[in-house]
Amino acid sequence: MLHLHCTAKLAKALKVRPEEAPVPDGTDWLEHWYVRDIPLDLPLDALLFTNAETFYSLVHPFDRRERIDEIVGVFQQRIEHITGRDFTSDPGAFRVCKTASRRVTGCMNELEMMVEYDVERHLQGDGVRLEVIEDHLNNGIVGGLFPKAEFAKRLDNDGSQRSKLTKAPYLKLTKHTHS
Repeated sequence: MLHLHCTAKLAKALKVRPEEAPVPDGTDWLEHWYVRDIPLDLPLDALLFTNAETFYSLVHPFDRRERIDEIVGVFQQRIEHITGRDFTSDPGAFRVCKTASRRVTGCMNELEMMVEYDVERHLQGDGVRLEVIEDHLNNGIVGGLFPKAEFAKRLDNDGSQRSKLTKAPYLKLTKHTHS
């Protein structure tokens, strides 16, 4: 089930009531996404979907009259196309949750500025192409990660990549007593 974390302001615009964020229980990393709206000086705004673990991002045109089911349906199709995993067999399998990670929301602030800059730059050229903007976001560095590489690595490992504790004795913290 997809967990879409968003602010109260976006939840109100989408006409949904966000639930409490689920307690991390080892569920699939690919199911946790943060969503924020990006107001643009265009006929449509944009929604930024960012994976909570890899910071891989998708930019979706956003018409505030769209229903949440339609938005999530398109998002599920895009994720299915990118990953090859089935997300569209159960189109209602999503929860809108409150934001739970300041790290992710902070990185999304940076991503939002990058999108706004790219949109402004593209408007002066041949028009706005969201797929080019997405590629720029995912090939850069965000929150200390290279989103595209991290996303691909986790897909290759089927989500089983986990941090391992170090066994290096020189990195071990010990209590020092004073004599």
